[in-house]
Amino acid sequence: MAYANSTTRTFAGEVGKGGLASAKTTSEQFKGKSPIQAGLFVAIDATGGVKPLSALTDVIAGVIVRSLIKDDFQPNDLVDVMHITQGDSVWVTVGKGVSVVRGDKVYVRAVKNGDKEVGTIDKAEDSGKTIATDFVVINATEHLAEITRL
Repeated sequence: MAYANSTTRTFAGEVGKGGLASAKTTSEQFKGKSPIQAGLFVAIDATGGVKPLSALTDVIAGVIVRSLIKDDFQPNDLVDVMHITQGDSVWVTVGKGVSVVRGDKVYVRAVKNGDKEVGTIDKAEDSGKTIATDFVVINATEHLAEITRL
């Protein structure tokens, strides 16, 4: 008999704690012009639905949650958006070249900078390009971070 060292497997946009209670997620129409992946932050669109972040003045709607059948969504698709409250957690995509650890504060990228895509997180402020949040990293892998609001 063999035993695996670790059976933990996670995906971007996967809910860590809190479940998919209706009070924590909403179904929104994605108003982007190109596909988007689960695990990315999105903004409230003034005409309804959500859109990719594009400016520091955007209001963060939450994180796109991975569905059981797919983790990438096309423009006009309905997406589940998680509103992270205290005690909830969700796995999000970390910006390329960024390494986060438990306890790091979360900054959300609103403006692309090199390989760092919009909607990903960073552990430090990038002036004029990231939005400071009150989220904290509680678990991390190479490309993903589980975040919560303490």
